[in-house]
Amino acid sequence: MTDVDGLRDADRVDTAVWDQQPMDDDRLAAAARTLLSDDSSEIRVVAYQDGEPVASAGVTLAPAPRPELGTVARMWGAGTVPDRRGRGAYRAVLEERLRLSAAAGASLALVKGRVSTSARLLRRAGFERYGEENYYRLTL
Repeated sequence: MTDVDGLRDADRVDTAVWDQQPMDDDRLAAAARTLLSDDSSEIRVVAYQDGEPVASAGVTLAPAPRPELGTVARMWGAGTVPDRRGRGAYRAVLEERLRLSAAAGASLALVKGRVSTSARLLRRAGFERYGEENYYRLTL
């Protein structure tokens, strides 16, 4: 993503996927300044179908916990608009994040994926299951 319009498109996808409020102009401008700065460690990508944004995802590049591993690509926030799922958009944002991360020097990619929606695609892309995370909820 190279401009505010791309970030606005990512926000449109995120709003639909994650059931969140869209960013207002001030928040969008602040996010764009951070994301598009020369020293940003974040990358955002958007997939389009028929000219419409349908999937978005991000990755943060960070030093690995062990220096010999170099840079780690911490992938996050991938989602596809519900009525456009099953058409390759998720796979496209996954592949683009991996490509950009490798080009930036990352030697390892980490991702948390939902077993029911993402696991099959992540395994097919070469990811290996490393662990499991449990969530607990208490209604107050």
